[in-house]
Amino acid sequence: MGKKIEKEKWTTTTNKGWLGMQFSKFRDFKFENKSGRYIDELLKSLSNKETTTKRFCEILENCELYMSKFEQFNDIDEGRYSFYSSHTDPQEIESICQKIKNMKKDKNICAFADLKRLENNENNLSLMWAHYGGSHCGVKIDFRIDPNYKGDIYKIDYNIHDNTYNINLVDNRLSLSTENTDSEIINILTTKKPCFKYECEYRAISSSTKKLPIIIDKITLGRRFTKENVYSQENEERSFSDEIKNLAKKILEVSSNKKIEIWAYKTRYSEKPKKVEFK
Repeated sequence: MGKKIEKEKWTTTTNKGWLGMQFSKFRDFKFENKSGRYIDELLKSLSNKETTTKRFCEILENCELYMSKFEQFNDIDEGRYSFYSSHTDPQEIESICQKIKNMKKDKNICAFADLKRLENNENNLSLMWAHYGGSHCGVKIDFRIDPNYKGDIYKIDYNIHDNTYNINLVDNRLSLSTENTDSEIINILTTKKPCFKYECEYRAISSSTKKLPIIIDKITLGRRFTKENVYSQENEERSFSDEIKNLAKKILEVSSNKKIEIWAYKTRYSEKPKKVEFK
């Protein structure tokens, strides 16, 4: 079962500063024009608030991440469970399954990665860029969760879906094999197959809100935004191009938080990104 993270862990402040956990969310822009002029494409899309960057602009302007239903996630086994029941009528069994499905659909979910675990494993980070960051044609958003968030945060349990539930209808009310049906629904929604372990995933789950309020710390542009194809120490020490600086300025212009750090890669083959400095 996914582990619930106590609020003190993900939103704690002291007189020495902020101690809350940091997370990452990747965004793929899915540019139609694959000419390679991704800076121009992103600048144009941000300026005109085109569909390509509509969700990204909303994140910047509102400091919120969208929470979706489990059926919209990419794993076909999302929300999977096994069961047995004393009911033998196919219609009754179908009714039970539909009630469980409705309970799962009642939950709004936002998935994101543990920043520290990603940074400590280059393989995991590379896979996340490839699968969720548009193969470096997107961005990585590093953030903390706003203390005003009223829902819960769970750490994903990467395990085989091996729980089998005894489910029945008692007086037309759903009954699972435990006293707390809702906790078992959470269990189903916070368990994923071990092959997804590289995602280092946490989930915000709530029935009362469809937006997760966040505090954005840093945005990293994917490596495809740089035009320099040769990695060298000389190129690593050069200042960022005016194009990268203008793109960073545009992102801050759209954002309601002007303190966000913008990072980028000096070359397409740079190992680590660097902060974009500009006046």
